[in-house]
Amino acid sequence: MFLDLFNLPVVEPYAISEPLATSGKINLNYVIAPFGYARGESGNNPGTSNPRSYLRRDTGLRGVLKSVYVMGVPNTQSDGGHTEDPNGQSYKFRSPIDLNRTLEAMETRLKAQNDGYPLFRSASEICTVDLYPAEAQFNVGGNWNTYWKDRFALTGDNMRERPYAHIYPRVTTKSNVYTVHMRCQTIRKAKGTPVNEFDPDKDAVLGEYRGSATIERFVDPNDSELLKYDEKRNKLDSYYRYRVINTKQFSSR
Repeated sequence: MFLDLFNLPVVEPYAISEPLATSGKINLNYVIAPFGYARGESGNNPGTSNPRSYLRRDTGLRGVLKSVYVMGVPNTQSDGGHTEDPNGQSYKFRSPIDLNRTLEAMETRLKAQNDGYPLFRSASEICTVDLYPAEAQFNVGGNWNTYWKDRFALTGDNMRERPYAHIYPRVTTKSNVYTVHMRCQTIRKAKGTPVNEFDPDKDAVLGEYRGSATIERFVDPNDSELLKYDEKRNKLDSYYRYRVINTKQFSSR
């Protein structure tokens, strides 16, 4: 939780680092409820063993992990940093992340029914997620303690923590920007039909609108009511404001 006190402002392409704003960040709790918890028939991802749902929403998180590399210095490379021919070294010390295995570990936590579906409460909890390397020479097996202690003990703590430093600013657990898809119809009710029910044989549809709207939830720092905020007595919900960032109408065809 201490990490949440540090937040570098984002000013390009525009100032989006408003208080409590998480625009552009990927939510760690990406599994869609309830559909993401259903058992699908699409099989497993390569290198994984747990069955996945037929409906997935992990594209954004894959994009965050794609550019991050993990480092491992094996115990046999104790003189690797002192060689006179560094360009002649063929051993790879950095590996891309195995996206399938890493996401499998995250979903195993998110779908743990015995623990009441433990969601990520803070973005800093990404530091508790094991980042599996994709290169075969960094194969973890099933024991992380053995991996770091017996095989890659020369890896400094700074390099073990570095991947999380890249990921943490790009993830959140409190999304504030949503895209709402809508289908709205203007209906003319027939006489004698219930006002709260639609009868397709008697009622008429006069018009229809299909589209989407991107809505941002934010807190106005100039709101005088914030001075009365008490986290022990009040919920933050009443201080949220909403604005429509973008709308799009779909073709009727």
